Amino acid sequence: LDWLGLRLIPGVGSLTFARVLKAYGAPGPALGAPVAALTALGLRQDLARRVHRREWVQDPERELAGLASLEARAVTWDDPEYPPLLKAVYAPPPLLFARGDLLGCHPGGVALVGSRNMSSYGGRVSADLARDLALAGVSVISGLARGVDTVAHRAALAAGGHTVGVLGCGLDVTYPPENRGLIAEMARRGAVVTEFPLGTAPLAGHFPARNRVISGLSRAVVVVEAGLKSG
Repeated sequence: LDWLGLRLIPGVGSLTFARVLKAYGAPGPALGAPVAALTALGLRQDLARRVHRREWVQDPERELAGLASLEARAVTWDDPEYPPLLKAVYAPPPLLFARGDLLGCHPGGVALVGSRNMSSYGGRVSADLARDLALAGVSVISGLARGVDTVAHRAALAAGGHTVGVLGCGLDVTYPPENRGLIAEMARRGAVVTEFPLGTAPLAGHFPARNRVISGLSRAVVVVEAGLKSG
C-alpha cells in the first residue's frame, strides 16, 4: 500500500521515487515526512507538500481492489517477480501493474516492434520472427499496438510461446480497442504489463516511456519496419 500510495501522488515519477527510496529505504517513511526533509532531497515545494499530506489521486486500497477485479497485481521493484533486466534501464518503474506470468521473460526476451501501418513484408517478417523465437523458447516482447506489434504477439501465441505486451495506459483501458481479445489471451498465456495506474489514458507522451520498458525486458530489440520519424 505504501508503494502504491507514493506512486499515486501526482508528480512522483520514477526518478523521484528512486530518490525517496534511496533516502528512506522504503516508501512508507517518506509518506507524511516533514516538507523540509523532502525538499532537501530535491523535491519541489509543492510536491513535497503533496507527499507530506498523502495527496494521492486514488486511494491505494481502492487501486488494489481494482487490480484484483482484473486478476492483476502490483509488482514492486524489490519483488522477486520484477524482471531483473528492467532494473538496468534509465529510471526503471518502481512498480509494474501486471496480468499474467512475468517469469517467462526473466531471462530476457526479444522485442519485435515496428509500424502500425505495416507493409505485407513487415507483417510476414514479424510473424516469422515471432514464431521462430517462440519455438526457441524466447519470450516475444512488444507494445500491443496495431500492425507489427499485434502480428508478433499473435504469432508467438500461435506457436505456443510466451509473449509480453507493454501498455502505454492503465490495465483497465483497452487500447487499441480491437485488441481486447488478444489482451485477454495474453493475460492467460503470457503477460500484459504497464507502469501506469488504472484509468490512465493512452496519451502520446506515455509511449516513449512504454518503449523503455519494452527495451528493458529484452536482450535485443528488432525494429522490423518503421518510418524515419517513428517512435
